[in-house]
Amino acid sequence: MGSGDLAGSLLAAGFLDRLNLFVYPITLGTGKRIFSGDGGVPAAFTFAEPPQVFPSGVLRLVYDRTGEPVTGLDAGS
Repeated sequence: MGSGDLAGSLLAAGFLDRLNLFVYPITLGTGKRIFSGDGGVPAAFTFAEPPQVFPSGVLRLVYDRTGEPVTGLDAGS
Protein backbone atom coordinates (compact mmCIF):
# COMPACT_ATOMS: atom_id res chain seq x y z
CA MET A 1 0.00 0.00 0.00
CA GLY A 2 2.96 2.32 0.45
CA SER A 3 6.70 2.58 0.48
CA GLY A 4 8.77 2.88 3.64
CA ASP A 5 11.52 4.48 1.57
CA LEU A 6 9.11 7.13 0.25
CA ALA A 7 7.63 7.75 3.72
CA GLY A 8 11.14 8.11 5.17
CA SER A 9 12.16 10.66 2.55
CA LEU A 10 8.93 12.64 3.04
CA LEU A 11 9.48 12.59 6.80
CA ALA A 12 13.07 13.81 6.37
CA ALA A 13 11.87 16.64 4.09
CA GLY A 14 9.22 17.70 6.61
CA PHE A 15 6.30 16.78 4.32
CA LEU A 16 4.87 13.93 6.39
CA ASP A 17 2.53 14.82 9.24
CA ARG A 18 0.44 11.65 9.55
CA LEU A 19 1.25 7.94 9.51
CA ASN A 20 -1.34 5.30 8.60
CA LEU A 21 0.16 1.95 9.57
CA PHE A 22 -1.39 -1.46 8.94
CA VAL A 23 0.12 -4.28 10.98
CA TYR A 24 -0.43 -7.78 9.58
CA PRO A 25 -0.15 -10.74 12.00
CA ILE A 26 2.26 -12.83 9.93
CA THR A 27 5.98 -13.49 9.76
CA LEU A 28 7.76 -14.07 6.47
CA GLY A 29 11.39 -14.37 7.50
CA THR A 30 13.69 -11.38 7.77
CA GLY A 31 11.06 -8.83 6.73
CA LYS A 32 11.59 -5.22 5.75
CA ARG A 33 11.99 -2.16 7.95
CA ILE A 34 9.27 0.45 7.75
CA PHE A 35 11.95 3.12 7.44
CA SER A 36 15.52 2.64 6.28
CA GLY A 37 18.16 1.87 8.89
CA ASP A 38 20.23 5.01 8.14
CA GLY A 39 19.10 6.78 11.31
CA GLY A 40 16.36 8.83 9.68
CA VAL A 41 14.89 11.94 11.22
CA PRO A 42 13.84 11.84 14.89
CA ALA A 43 10.13 12.58 15.24
CA ALA A 44 7.44 12.04 17.87
CA PHE A 45 3.93 10.85 17.05
CA THR A 46 0.66 10.53 18.99
CA PHE A 47 -2.49 8.60 18.19
CA ALA A 48 -4.78 10.55 15.84
CA GLU A 49 -7.52 7.90 15.96
CA PRO A 50 -8.23 4.89 18.15
CA PRO A 51 -6.58 1.68 16.91
CA GLN A 52 -8.84 -0.42 14.69
CA VAL A 53 -8.70 -4.22 14.52
CA PHE A 54 -10.18 -6.01 11.51
CA PRO A 55 -11.66 -9.55 11.68
CA SER A 56 -8.54 -10.88 9.89
CA GLY A 57 -6.38 -9.63 12.78
CA VAL A 58 -4.94 -6.69 10.82
CA LEU A 59 -4.36 -3.68 13.05
CA ARG A 60 -4.74 -0.11 11.73
CA LEU A 61 -2.82 2.62 13.57
CA VAL A 62 -3.07 6.33 12.72
CA TYR A 63 -0.52 8.74 14.17
CA ASP A 64 -0.04 12.51 13.87
CA ARG A 65 3.44 14.01 14.06
CA THR A 66 3.87 16.07 17.23
CA GLY A 67 7.41 17.37 16.86
CA GLU A 68 10.68 16.26 18.35
CA PRO A 69 10.83 13.11 20.49
CA VAL A 70 11.36 13.34 24.24
CA THR A 71 13.63 10.66 25.64
CA GLY A 72 15.46 9.77 28.84
CA LEU A 73 14.92 11.85 31.95
CA ASP A 74 12.98 14.55 30.06
CA ALA A 75 10.13 12.11 29.39
CA GLY A 76 8.86 12.33 32.96
CA SER A 77 8.67 16.11 33.22
